Amino acid sequence: MTRLCDLSVSAYLDYEEPPSSPGNRAAQLAGLRNDYMAELLEEHHRSGRTITVAPYVVATTGDERRAGLAQLGRFAKVQQGWPVTGSSFCDFDPEVPLEERRAFGAACRYASLGFARGILATNRAALTFDDAAYERVLTYLHKRRVFLAFLPLLDEQGATS
Repeated sequence: MTRLCDLSVSAYLDYEEPPSSPGNRAAQLAGLRNDYMAELLEEHHRSGRTITVAPYVVATTGDERRAGLAQLGRFAKVQQGWPVTGSSFCDFDPEVPLEERRAFGAACRYASLGFARGILATNRAALTFDDAAYERVLTYLHKRRVFLAFLPLLDEQGATS
């Protein structure tokens, strides 16, 4: 079975699990995502490259999918000035582990090939509550110079702020 972004065991050979530290792991990962995103946005701005994003949603119906993609598109274009790629990505079952979701894996590969600078989702809850899987995805994307962005009115866990 193909896993997220072809993240097989061999892809993890150079990945070392960071040591456990006290504190709120979700908050630490939110900080890591923010740091990676800030670094990559600054890098893209310095280079003069256009920052494009690939929208990703998890929706069980076509109406939810269209609404989610429209919301992401409005945010990207109107609030950030980011063009949205011609390709969008949608998985239908939020219960499937993140690293086994075909559309999310396709979004990662698409962005890694340079068709997008970032992946835009509504919130972390749209991805996973599994901290280890989330950290692997952040690391994978960062190594490929791709950021992960969420809508600003939602925190990392999906609660409104």
